[in-house]
Amino acid sequence: MPSTTVEIKAKDKTSAAFNAVSKSIAGLKTGVLAIGAAVAGATAAFGAWFNKMRDTADRIGKVSSQLNITAESLQRLRFAAGQGGVDMGKFDKALQKFAQSTSKALEGSVKQAEAFERLNIKLKDTEGNTKSLDTLFLEVARRFELLGESARSAGIATDLFGGAGVELLPMLRSGSEGIKLLGDRVENFGGVITGKGVKATEEFNDNLDLLTRKFRDKFTPIIAIANEALAQFTEEERLAPMTLPQ
Repeated sequence: MPSTTVEIKAKDKTSAAFNAVSKSIAGLKTGVLAIGAAVAGATAAFGAWFNKMRDTADRIGKVSSQLNITAESLQRLRFAAGQGGVDMGKFDKALQKFAQSTSKALEGSVKQAEAFERLNIKLKDTEGNTKSLDTLFLEVARRFELLGESARSAGIATDLFGGAGVELLPMLRSGSEGIKLLGDRVENFGGVITGKGVKATEEFNDNLDLLTRKFRDKFTPIIAIANEALAQFTEEERLAPMTLPQ
């Protein structure tokens, strides 16, 4: 009897140890899977962030080139507009409309020229050179700050910035100094991509596009080979359910 008791206890201890090891292995497996999922999630998140930043920098480069202002100035103005509740895409369109209004006023268009005259803004400096778009924007903001809640401010904003002009009023009424302060804040915080960085991103995107186009002609032969390889299997699947006479 004593020997039997010892044997049973030994088996119990062995089973307990085995179960403990099994639980440890299961826990380790769960931990490894969790780490793998976390790494995969982090990789996907980084990829999404990278693509978003790449697209953002590329868009900044294209818009700043169209408007003939620096990438840094555009980002500073964008941030100030965003703080005023204006969507980035809508602000870009308003700024493009402002560039067109400036060009039309210089060409003698009465509507746009009068809008600048009502704000007492000259489009050229003392040397006869046309002022940059960001300089004119800040001058307009200074005048709108002085106008305050004047009823005519909405009409002038619409003449200069198009349909989004009214939405820009809170930003414009904050004045040039308020806009500059917001621009300084985002730049000091490191939220402004340098012109060099924007240009590098544009070049990267252009090269990526060229590579994608280059491999298109390589893709068709690969598909043709794959189709030939798959054809025998699809034919076998078609013949399989048929009877011998068929």
